Amino acid sequence: MRNGLKWAAMVVVAVMTPMAALAQQPSAESAAALAEAKSMLGVVPSFVSNQPDEAIAPFWEQVKTLALNPNTALSGKTKELIGLGVAAQIPCKFCVYAHTEFAKLNGATMRDVKEAVATAGMARELSAMSNGQSTDAHTELKPSAELASTYQEIDKAFGPGHEAFKRYPAASLPSLWKQVKAVTLNGNGSLSVKEKLLVSLAVSSQTPSLACVKDYTAAARANGATEQEIQEAIAIAGYTRQASTVLNGMQTDDAQWKRDIDGIIKHVTKMSKKTASK
Repeated sequence: MRNGLKWAAMVVVAVMTPMAALAQQPSAESAAALAEAKSMLGVVPSFVSNQPDEAIAPFWEQVKTLALNPNTALSGKTKELIGLGVAAQIPCKFCVYAHTEFAKLNGATMRDVKEAVATAGMARELSAMSNGQSTDAHTELKPSAELASTYQEIDKAFGPGHEAFKRYPAASLPSLWKQVKAVTLNGNGSLSVKEKLLVSLAVSSQTPSLACVKDYTAAARANGATEQEIQEAIAIAGYTRQASTVLNGMQTDDAQWKRDIDGIIKHVTKMSKKTASK
């Protein structure tokens, strides 16, 4: 029995040794991508370096052309706030920290951050309501005057036919709708209604909630969002979710992650000042 265990251990070592050696030798393409990431950011984010070797280069290309691209339809601040909204309701503490700091780097205020997070929470709640309600649930036939007025406001905001709202507890629906108006549909805050609807669309696209995706897409268009902005908001949602999966799946160290993000902020700020002074 002992000889058998010894033989098995030798086999494991023999198999694992070449695999480990292979893992330590990045391809020329991934090595170039990691070097470029280090040059641009000062630190290689672990959600990039922890990709499989063959995925590092194309994923880094996505980071550059989407998240770090200054020529997208959405501003850097808006993209980071969308990422924050998605991260906050996954939830992913790594992404929340990074997107908060990157949003501030791009000019976001704490009011912007609060509104993005509140908007994401509102979108998550409406997604739960939309997906959790059965289509054969009982609806109130004769709503009170307050409920009837609330239904009218909902129809005006999102169009008729939103039965899920009518299946919400009647006593609480007016307060829920007041929150929607105070957060998502409030144009007097720090973020525009369009930006909030794009945050909501990003959240609902990866919840996922098809009904909410349709509503927020239509509402975003009605508030001036272009097709490119809509596409980018959804792309940021998927990108954030992908990065979050890698960060959590690879058991990223929280303290080291924060040091890395702080290092990126310091490096990018230093490079920006150097460029501005030329």
